[in-house]
Amino acid sequence: MKGQKDANAAAREEFEQVARLVPESSIGPALVAFAHWWDAFRGWAASTEKSFALAAQWAERAMPMEDADGQAHTVMAHIHLLRREHDKALEVAEDAVALRPCCSTANAHLGNIQYYCGRSADAADRMRQAMRITPVHPPWWKVVLAASCKEIREWDAATAVAKEVLRMKPDDIDARLVLIEVCQATGNEGAAREYVREVSTLRPDFSVSRWAETQPYRDPAVLERIIANLRSAGLAS
Repeated sequence: MKGQKDANAAAREEFEQVARLVPESSIGPALVAFAHWWDAFRGWAASTEKSFALAAQWAERAMPMEDADGQAHTVMAHIHLLRREHDKALEVAEDAVALRPCCSTANAHLGNIQYYCGRSADAADRMRQAMRITPVHPPWWKVVLAASCKEIREWDAATAVAKEVLRMKPDDIDARLVLIEVCQATGNEGAAREYVREVSTLRPDFSVSRWAETQPYRDPAVLERIIANLRSAGLAS
């Protein structure tokens, strides 16, 4: 698996063969699940919904096996979150970390789920732990940390982390959304408007409503507040 669409498809075929040859092992189905999930997560699939469904099928096959190592749990936890099955998402993500305590990916996904479940302080701690395990990590980990800090009103930390995301990934939209909210909360409306302009330039078709549809917050009031803040700053509805 090289982080490329064709390589992921080839790897999935090999993992399916492992599942056929060694049906008593969780390794094959867990990695097939991971490959389907990666197709959906990276936008490589013709049908994101179908790829997530296949990932869930393979993950559920791997999870009960005696040698299950938590990889399938991580995939399934994220799928539960997308389905808005928050209690189940937390439960399965915690199981993943119990099986893989030093796995940065399992820890990061638990942190992401904790954030959407309204446990922002726990999420910030968990994301920092994941980053300590793997100092070189994807920008979205820092986005979750920045958003978590924002939710617990650690404005300086949220700002610093979100700006670090923009250094790593200059076209990141989600980091700018965090910065817009922080600027609104701290009375820096001019900076908020500048970030709004940047979002509109980077993604002219950006819509707060469409973005909100992808955000699996447990508490609808939290999402409603965020939507109101972004619209108040001038982002298109």
